[in-house]
Amino acid sequence: MKPKLTFANVVALVALFISLGGTVYAAAKINGKTIRKESIPANRLVPDSVGGAQVDESSLGAVPNAAQAEEAGRAEEAERAKHVSRAESAALATNADEVLRTALAGEADRAKEADLVPSAENALNLGGVPADDFGVRCEDGTVKGYVLVNAANQKVREFNCTGAAVTVDDKTNGRFEITFASLQNAEMGIVSTAGNNTAATAEHVTGAGLFEVIVASTNGGQRLPDEPFALVVF
Repeated sequence: MKPKLTFANVVALVALFISLGGTVYAAAKINGKTIRKESIPANRLVPDSVGGAQVDESSLGAVPNAAQAEEAGRAEEAERAKHVSRAESAALATNADEVLRTALAGEADRAKEADLVPSAENALNLGGVPADDFGVRCEDGTVKGYVLVNAANQKVREFNCTGAAVTVDDKTNGRFEITFASLQNAEMGIVSTAGNNTAATAEHVTGAGLFEVIVASTNGGQRLPDEPFALVVF
């Protein structure tokens, strides 16, 4: 049975033909040159269809969050710079403080040394007279030396204005030779004993500080070799 050709059927077929032909025409004729600039709204694009390959990033401005992130980065760099500056300042201050302490310590040591110089010089003086001077003279009219001898014939105390030694030579039987080394100008000696009924004499023997001491009993003149005595020379 043949289909019945009606006006409605003819119109439908013509419309179908035009629609199909129009699609082919559009596919063949529409391109970038035929599209008017700024004529396609954004809502005609497939969502997320435009990517980095189609976009010139250099033409895009910073989005608000990116701008804030950039500001935050600059603030962080500035804060780090402040910390570095403070650390450097602290290091410089520490070094300066160390240098100052070292300098003060050096000044203190030099001050101590300066204070010790007069003390050392005074220590080398005796009665205001340099010790070296006593090697050639001792003041006249003063005690030039003394020695204290115990019962064992040992020196207990001694003094020699020349700074040299005092020697005691036991010649036995209560006779002693006392030498004040380097003492040239002492010519008189006084001797004293500690016991009762005892006496002692002192005689200057030579100009080299040699004295002879004899200790004896006042009862009969018996020598006393173990009697303590003291000799003072002028």
